[in-house]
Amino acid sequence: MQMWRRVLLGWAACFLTATFCAANDAGALKTQAGGAMTNALRIISEDKVQSILAQQNDKVVVANFWATWCAPCREEFPELVKLHRRYRERGLVVIAFAIDDVDAIASVKKFVAEQKVDFQVYLVQLNDQEKFIDTIDKSWPGSIPATFIYDKKGKLAGRLIGAHELVEFEEAVKPALSVQ
Repeated sequence: MQMWRRVLLGWAACFLTATFCAANDAGALKTQAGGAMTNALRIISEDKVQSILAQQNDKVVVANFWATWCAPCREEFPELVKLHRRYRERGLVVIAFAIDDVDAIASVKKFVAEQKVDFQVYLVQLNDQEKFIDTIDKSWPGSIPATFIYDKKGKLAGRLIGAHELVEFEEAVKPALSVQ
């Protein structure tokens, strides 16, 4: 019982710290010291994800669902940055959808800045997780990291569940890019 009380107090302290940091750091990301220009981190509702994906006309889209509290997600993320940099000139777009609690915006911003991300990152405000999962892909069990590849016509062309390396991402996107 004493241990559970400590765990609960620890989570409450983390929550309050994240809330305080988010309140003091609500602005957009800026140019990083390393020179990579990052896009603004935007908080969106879960129903906006599909419209964001649909707006990527004639692009191969790599949609990644992740969270800062997910160790495999953090390990995989640099591979997505490499993938984007290697294939963006060929019509590939990476979009990252963080599913952290909105109160963790400071943690998400910090992680994205550390990674020198040069693609759009959204923080998704989830209300109905099961509905959201089914909207993305009915066969997705909801585990993260999860990456979905859409071809230039917006059709689901592949999915990678779990952490992957650059070579696996490349194998998954090349057919959609028509690259051999």
